[in-house]
Amino acid sequence: MRVTKLTFAAIHYPPGANLVWAQGLRAGWISTPLAFENFPLSERFYAGGDGTVRGFRRDLLGPADPLTGNALGGLSQLILNEELRFPVGVQRKTFLSFFVDAGNVSVRGINFSGLRPSYGAGFFFLSP
Repeated sequence: MRVTKLTFAAIHYPPGANLVWAQGLRAGWISTPLAFENFPLSERFYAGGDGTVRGFRRDLLGPADPLTGNALGGLSQLILNEELRFPVGVQRKTFLSFFVDAGNVSVRGINFSGLRPSYGAGFFFLSP
């Protein structure tokens, strides 16, 4: 049995003294002769939550079990992130950010038309 799992990630932080525009792109695809139901849960793609698409609960952006609501994962993913960050305050250790994320997880191939967006604002600070 041969399984191929490809992932790609790119993140860009342009330089700037007071402003950061962070961009991220992640894509992944699994080719397997196994039926989706027989492919291991631990090897599937998951999205949703702080590290992927904010605005969705962790791992719940994608297929879910209709009875339990548990995430089933998928064989492909596409995640896009855009974030604008700027310091607030005198010491430049406190930041405000605005973000737009979009993504999906699918049992089939990568699906550009099925992207689910979310947006919001964040506040964070640097600590020792």
